[in-house]
Amino acid sequence: MAENKTPKSSYSIVRAVVSFFNLGEEGKVENFFTKQRKVLEREVASIQKRIDNYKFVHSQTMEDFTDRIEDAEAEVENAYLAIDVERLGSNEQSSAFAEDYWRKITVAEGNLDSLEEARDLAVEAHKETLKGENEQMGERKRRLVRISSKKD
Repeated sequence: MAENKTPKSSYSIVRAVVSFFNLGEEGKVENFFTKQRKVLEREVASIQKRIDNYKFVHSQTMEDFTDRIEDAEAEVENAYLAIDVERLGSNEQSSAFAEDYWRKITVAEGNLDSLEEARDLAVEAHKETLKGENEQMGERKRRLVRISSKKD
């Protein structure tokens, strides 16, 4: 590093201010890195807050999916049990009922499948989001360690 090039003043107050604020080249560099450490520390804290928020929202979303899937499973069970004995009189009536019976089951199972698929997609999206945020935080932490290390 270059020699301190702070001009010498004949006024003691100027020398005191320069000394107090550490305004020489070394002081300017040190102030720069102090500010950069603070920026990185704020970014790390911000990323951590986002991660915590993502986790909270994800847990709420998963609870919602669990409730909706339980309801859809009950709908499937009800569809299988929904036998209308009055519609089973003749062969023609039984055939018509069978079509309606299987259609309702197909719809109920389709609803359940789509909810389970949506849940799985939400889990994968959450994992990807956390992966990206953790990578960003790791990068900031590595930089912070790098500029904070003291080598004499």
